[in-house]
Amino acid sequence: MNKYLLLVAFFVLGFAQATTSQEVRKVTKDSEENKEISSVQKFRHWSIAWNGGMSIIDADVSGNNKIVPNSFINFAFNAQLEYMITPMWGLYAQYSYIPYSASRGSDNFKGLSHDVTLNGTFNILNLFRSNRSKTSKWGFNVNVGAGISFYNTHVYAPNDGRIYENEVTEKAVNSRTFVLPVGLSVEYAPVECLGIFLQAEYRMYQADDIDALVQGRNNDYMGYAGIGLRYKIAAGKKRGSVKTASLMDHNPDRTDRAMVAREKQVEELAAKVDNMTDMLNNNVVPKLEAIEKAQEDNTDTDLDGVPDSRDRHPNTPAGSFVNYYGEPLTEAEINKILGSSSNKPESTIYYELNSYNVTKDSELAIAQVASKLYNNPNYKAEIVGYCDNSGSDEFNQKLSLKRAETVKNILVKQYGIDANRITVVGKGKTQGPKDKFIVNRRCDVFIVK
Repeated sequence: MNKYLLLVAFFVLGFAQATTSQEVRKVTKDSEENKEISSVQKFRHWSIAWNGGMSIIDADVSGNNKIVPNSFINFAFNAQLEYMITPMWGLYAQYSYIPYSASRGSDNFKGLSHDVTLNGTFNILNLFRSNRSKTSKWGFNVNVGAGISFYNTHVYAPNDGRIYENEVTEKAVNSRTFVLPVGLSVEYAPVECLGIFLQAEYRMYQADDIDALVQGRNNDYMGYAGIGLRYKIAAGKKRGSVKTASLMDHNPDRTDRAMVAREKQVEELAAKVDNMTDMLNNNVVPKLEAIEKAQEDNTDTDLDGVPDSRDRHPNTPAGSFVNYYGEPLTEAEINKILGSSSNKPESTIYYELNSYNVTKDSELAIAQVASKLYNNPNYKAEIVGYCDNSGSDEFNQKLSLKRAETVKNILVKQYGIDANRITVVGKGKTQGPKDKFIVNRRCDVFIVK
């Protein structure tokens, strides 16, 4: 008796939930015009449906058919009254008329079940397409329910159809039991108010005597598959059905929240763009302009190592000895820079900043030194490397020696001068302007007789 009370409570709670959900979402306020608008009233919730198809019993019967052993196919149908609470889920009451029969060797049985159930239906398409278009013609539902089955079964002889109920009381059953149906349905709505759907169910009965025989299993089962037609009450173009509505369109509050969230994201992105624009205008652009200006200011038209921005003699010949302002040095000033020796260098090779590689412009000067040494076998050469005042003393000492050794290697490898005739010296930093002074980035080649 307790299971029937539980079923009644299930019916009552189900419809109470549907009614409560409608009341909770009954009225929302328009933030601009302050008008009361019912989001639920925009849609129709009720529908009725009829479905007809085939039923088969899965009970204590045996035979060669492994899927449905010796069961006969019978025509069955059901009728539904459905209330969709949201486009995602709803409830429906269903009455099912299910004949059943099967062969059991020495006798056969047949019966009729009247099932009344309350079912929950869940449109799983909305789990994956919550932001779909406003309406959808398709639905794919999972259905689960519970209810009562009133069944009547007779056992009869397979040859003459004689009923055995008067001979053996156990061969005639008229009872009721608890039933749990589970199933799937696929529905297509060609128009707003009509739907065509395929339905499949597997019904589990809490009884083992539906086949008029208590044997083997603890309960009996029934399968059903059919096609049906649904009419959505009062649904049309102006007022659509919840069953075909989208979640966003059915719940304006949800749509508003989504729009507010998107607007907030747009505002955050706009703020980030403004910050990046300010950073570009205030930091990056001025630095780029400063770099461009510095490059323009460092232009050295006459190649004397002094930028045009401070060169007072812009037409000085390339490689000339000049001071910080590009003014030619006197012989005394040059001797002071090169040293007090009266011996003047045979040739001078200049280098790029922090480099010991010989430039193409200096290859001719080295070739002239090689020619003089080749034509005078008794002459020797002394190569002295220098650096400007930028960088550390240790770094410049090594760099000046590398510059001298580079010139020696060219004389030995390219021109065949005996290495014993050449000495190298690294002087490191040279006296002169405290700047990246090209005159000091050099090697002096002295010829010693």
